[in-house]
Amino acid sequence: MRQQSQPTVARADKSADAAEVRRPRHRHVFETILGDIAAGLFQPGDRLPTEAELAKTFSASRTTIARAMRDLKNKGLVNRQRGAGTHIAMRHEKRIALFAPFTQSPADLGWIGGQIHAHLSELAAQRRDHLRLQIVGRTGGNRLEQMMTAARTLIAEGVAGVFYYPVELPREEAHYNKMVVDKLLSAGMAVICVDRDIVSFPERSKLALVTYDNRRAGYLVTDHLIKQGRRRIAFIGSPFVSSAATIGGSGR
Repeated sequence: MRQQSQPTVARADKSADAAEVRRPRHRHVFETILGDIAAGLFQPGDRLPTEAELAKTFSASRTTIARAMRDLKNKGLVNRQRGAGTHIAMRHEKRIALFAPFTQSPADLGWIGGQIHAHLSELAAQRRDHLRLQIVGRTGGNRLEQMMTAARTLIAEGVAGVFYYPVELPREEAHYNKMVVDKLLSAGMAVICVDRDIVSFPERSKLALVTYDNRRAGYLVTDHLIKQGRRRIAFIGSPFVSSAATIGGSGR
């Protein structure tokens, strides 16, 4: 541990004011260490004091310290290993996810989704980030509850950012994607849409969107068919789903 400044955890103030008394003790420990990390008093790779040492510093139980350490780990701020102690995580190590709520297994991604997953995995490996594929994992039951359960799993594991691959839904369920994304955003996650937006055309959410240029593709295909002498050209797709929004309009 670098000694340019004395970390707060080594000099915890035992005179808490009324606000401190009302705050859960594990949250006080969590926020104190978090503040030291943000201030640069702990550097990536530094080893934190043991739970016993922290318990003495904060005049708290081992259970309280363990809860605070678990919260720090879930946020990706520390790494814990039995026998090796707790260390500040390297800053370039981030937990990110490709969340595809229409899948029960990786095979359900299909060829295009598989290519997206493979490319993101390659980029994550280059950055030494951890990418997980979040799926629903079962069929039947309440679709919204399954999607929200998957979202809560990502939040509990401290994922920092999500590439959200919206599920195509009928009009009466179209708001499910937005509800899930709002849940992720409220937990402080960065969210980027993949392939299609969470709202239907002509609406547009404020989220960043990585998608295909389907308008351009539609133009090129139509132009080719016209040059081949075709005069009756139609667009066929599922009505009232987000995939239609990425193309927009209809053929005649």
